[in-house]
Amino acid sequence: MAESIERVAIDKSGTLRSFYDGCRDIIRGKLIGNFMTNSTLCKEQPICLLINGRTVECQNLLEMMKFDCELRLSIYLKLVPVNGIASLMDYPRRIDQHTRFIYFQYKTHTESCSDSFDMSQIPSFSKTFATHIITEINWGMNIIIVLQLAPDQAIKVDSILNQICMSLINDKRAMEMDQKEEDLCNNIISTTVYSNIDEFTKLNKLTDVYREIFKFKKVRHEHQRLNYILYPTKTLYPERTADNIKFISIDLTVLESLEVYLLQLFNELKQLHIRLHCDLPDLLKDKLEKELKMAHKSLQDIHETHEQQLQQIRELVIEIRKGINIERTGAHKNVIWPTEDFHILLSTILSRMKEFLSPSKVGPDLKYISTIFENFLNR
Repeated sequence: MAESIERVAIDKSGTLRSFYDGCRDIIRGKLIGNFMTNSTLCKEQPICLLINGRTVECQNLLEMMKFDCELRLSIYLKLVPVNGIASLMDYPRRIDQHTRFIYFQYKTHTESCSDSFDMSQIPSFSKTFATHIITEINWGMNIIIVLQLAPDQAIKVDSILNQICMSLINDKRAMEMDQKEEDLCNNIISTTVYSNIDEFTKLNKLTDVYREIFKFKKVRHEHQRLNYILYPTKTLYPERTADNIKFISIDLTVLESLEVYLLQLFNELKQLHIRLHCDLPDLLKDKLEKELKMAHKSLQDIHETHEQQLQQIRELVIEIRKGINIERTGAHKNVIWPTEDFHILLSTILSRMKEFLSPSKVGPDLKYISTIFENFLNR
């Protein structure tokens, strides 16, 4: 039997025997019919990782959370909307040396099925564009907690965070904290939670998240989909799958190169957005409004150019996955993801910002802003 593939369940609508379009990483309905469902308890130990910001480990957080490289590419290309833990991509704050990530995963059970379909009732997969069918679903808890620490508290809080991680892995109930530890946790600047379980995303205190995890460990019926195991329709139902329904993985070398490129652009645009829409307005305090609007317009131009590039790459990636024009992968690589246009625009906007924030422009009362802005650019 052909190899299965695994996808993190960022779309929670998937069920056993759901159709899956691997070329776009989306669910497309499901098979109708009678089948037996099997549920197997998992005895794996929970996973809990503590990761510091601005380190090698946090450079590709989706990879750290075991997102398959093909699904990561679909997310970077905006082929699929981000939900659950993938919403970490939308984290609005700057990630710096005082940022901490706690990643917790607990797989509790696996659902699978044995079908007894009447083959005459199975549709042609050319109508659904399904390349795969969900044959197994792993259930459990997937949580990523993003903490922004105060610089003078990092060492003390890190000690507690390590204790929390070890407790989540090994303990059956939450550990008791003394008042000093509670205060340190409650005085964290910001706590943001992304999860496959909606209740966790409403919490904004680390201690609440920590204790709620132990409560949810005991209520399996509240657990949600972790990932899908997919089998090709051609393997399961060859007589009902047209020859043009296929999924071909992108060459790993090309995929890795493309991911590095897209991730770099994503991070640069995000940092620039934070500087222009958060940092500078706070510093300028309603001064230099005209110049700031010009910088915002330049940023919009960059976003439009970036979106045009993404559309080109999206179309090519879908073609490659469908087995169309595979030879374009290498031959058109430099055409499809050129860095020159983007970086020319990026250099232009940074030059404009440096110009209108230069000491000669801002005047003596705002001279300190020039120095602060230079520090922003070097982060």
